Amino acid sequence: MHLMRELAEDMWNQDTRELDARSIREVAEYVVENEGLANGTKEVVIERMPTLAFLSQGEAPARRAGTFEHESFFFYFLGKTIASKILELEGDMRIILSRSPLPEDVADRVAIEIENSGRLSSETVPDFVNKLVYAAKTEWTRSTQVKENSGLLIMALFRKCGRVGGCTVHSVVFPGGNLSGVVLKECLLDNVVFRRTNLTAARFEDCDANDVLFIETRLNSASTRLNLRGVKVSQFLGIRDSENRIDYDPDIITQKLVDCGAPVRKESTSHFSVSSEYVALIQRLMRAYRRGNPIFADDRRLAAIFGDPRWPILRRLLIEHHLIEEEYRHPGGRPKEVYRRRFLAEDLILGLSGDPGVDQRIQNFWKDLEAESSQI
Repeated sequence: MHLMRELAEDMWNQDTRELDARSIREVAEYVVENEGLANGTKEVVIERMPTLAFLSQGEAPARRAGTFEHESFFFYFLGKTIASKILELEGDMRIILSRSPLPEDVADRVAIEIENSGRLSSETVPDFVNKLVYAAKTEWTRSTQVKENSGLLIMALFRKCGRVGGCTVHSVVFPGGNLSGVVLKECLLDNVVFRRTNLTAARFEDCDANDVLFIETRLNSASTRLNLRGVKVSQFLGIRDSENRIDYDPDIITQKLVDCGAPVRKESTSHFSVSSEYVALIQRLMRAYRRGNPIFADDRRLAAIFGDPRWPILRRLLIEHHLIEEEYRHPGGRPKEVYRRRFLAEDLILGLSGDPGVDQRIQNFWKDLEAESSQI
């Protein structure tokens, strides 16, 4: 078991799913050296390591490469390794969390391992979270990946525990995933991003929010409770409903947040004075791009966009600022006009709010659209 955990970690650290036979034997060599085995036994284990159970020949036979027989085995042993590092409470998690995106089932496996250790409870979760938060907020060459993987692991721990109190979550990204059914009480969320996270039936009770961003988060007014002091309407860039429809309209978002118990009030979320008609047209365009990219000008479902009298101006500005690209396709007949998106919906909305962190192209787009809008 220890051998396979070390092998999974070595593959993860090298960002690969395949090692040559020599590398596999080297892993076995440094593992068995500290196991107190007889020399003959050590030699047998080292020599046979590439062909032991759970392993199979890789796709590079010339190198006699080895890999795990199934991705599930790799995830299983990697989950055990990550869980053991979290349980240690000491040591830096940044290296193991920086390689690539962790699959959600690996995060769940980590939570199961910690639960099986007998050390998972509402009292211990804050300690585990602190270790993951430390890795996320410490400067690192791949800090974005660390933030997302830390957030994924924290969500898995929250789901497994169910109810957590007095926890501080700082500098992480919740990359999708699900917090439905989780109760957070008297917690602090600081510099946290919820990116398309499912908060259906999630409850935030007497919590504080500082510099938190919610991007296309799923809410349910009947079961989600957002008792988050410090939260603002402008921090919600789109809200998804149970049918996965997204609303970007600030008035609709405000009402949904009030229905979820959020202490918010109607506020101006626009930095630029752009007519509501243009904003509504852009919102329809973003919904269209959620269904596919590129979109076709002759798509009858999009007639409300391409038939709008404001579309020619909007189209011109989007192309000028390289936010969309116009293409023509020839599927055996008349050329079809196609528009390919070069922007993220959340960035475009952030640009409307005047956020200085968005791409300069988007800021310039809203500035020019404001000028066009004032002439109507």
